[in-house]
Amino acid sequence: MKTTWRATADATLTDVPMTAVGDTWSAELPAVSDGTWNLVEEGLRRVVEEGTATGARISGARIYGKTGTAQNPHGNDHALFACYLRDDTGRARIALAVIIEQGGHGGAAAVPVARLVLEEYLREMEEEKRAG
Repeated sequence: MKTTWRATADATLTDVPMTAVGDTWSAELPAVSDGTWNLVEEGLRRVVEEGTATGARISGARIYGKTGTAQNPHGNDHALFACYLRDDTGRARIALAVIIEQGGHGGAAAVPVARLVLEEYLREMEEEKRAG
């Protein structure tokens, strides 16, 4: 999942996932126009800024993400959150996916874990900048 999100953040895929239509498997992905891509990314940004992942907001950070819930027939649902962070130049710096088994909803269980990882990443990047 993280690899796909990293590729999403870069708007490229180096490890193309296999997809199936009926009995036919393919590594080809449909072309996505710039307009469509911009719309998708705006939606991912809004999930963090005003949607189900507001707990991942960090002042000054450009975070794009999607929460989710996976049904679990054996207990509580699994909580999901996948995201990426862009730097000041617009380059994707980190992508991550958090899955909390039987955690319930992504916004409640997975987002706080992702925020901790993102905060630590940003702290380390700031220390590297200062160290020169």
